[in-house]
Amino acid sequence: MLFPLCPAIAQAAPDTGANLSRAMERLLKMRATLPAGEFVRQVETLALGGDASAAEMAGEGSQFGGIGWPIDAQKACDWFERAAAMRGDSAHNLALCHETGRGRPQDAARARLLYTQAISLGWIQAKCALGTMLVSGSGGRTSARA
Repeated sequence: MLFPLCPAIAQAAPDTGANLSRAMERLLKMRATLPAGEFVRQVETLALGGDASAAEMAGEGSQFGGIGWPIDAQKACDWFERAAAMRGDSAHNLALCHETGRGRPQDAARARLLYTQAISLGWIQAKCALGTMLVSGSGGRTSARA
């Protein structure tokens, strides 16, 4: 009997802050025509020029490898750090670097702050990670309100 109610209580999905710049949209459309190394070079050039969506993509590429990126956790976290003030997904990924100690020294307190920042930038997935840290007391005091 709940199924008829679902449309009535459904809400529009919030903007998660994972938007692409126009330059990145154009580059992604051209990706199949570019050699892998050239695609990586162009993404990293955009990222170094301040394109936060390119920095996020370079971070994801460095974290997981593929499309010409070698896996390099430290470099991935460097890219996420470039975009963390502007993108919730990047702040979340940088928090993971600090929480897990992959690519950054393990620092649970810093991870908590970055998850909070990710949430404030609209990245709702960070709520679960922050809630887990608050309940467990990782990085600070426990919180029964989590």
